[in-house]
Amino acid sequence: MNRNNPPTEHILACLSSSPSNAKIVRTAATMAKAFGGSFTALYVKTPDADWMSAQDKQRLQQHIHMAEQAGADITTLYGDDIPQQIAEFAPISDDSPGKICYDAALKNFFYIFFYFFY
Repeated sequence: MNRNNPPTEHILACLSSSPSNAKIVRTAATMAKAFGGSFTALYVKTPDADWMSAQDKQRLQQHIHMAEQAGADITTLYGDDIPQQIAEFAPISDDSPGKICYDAALKNFFYIFFYFFY
């Protein structure tokens, strides 16, 4: 990759309080580094977040800190519809190939991460 050009690859990882989210953050950071791209960690805060247990809040903060340490730009969005918030944030279009990966064991949109080109 030509170091004079800005990165063309971008990784978007969604943050959550799930124990498996640490692996997603690590994987996204590894992908960004391997492809010479950038990395955004996205948290969609819903009204239900106010009811999170202290343990879940602490784990979420650990995941945010982990993403920051890995060089991610942290973004927080607010809304009820998590998939819609993610879709509106991620610049994926017909002329921009992308692939969606998620934690198959949990089958939840909270655990999606995208790999896409700008």
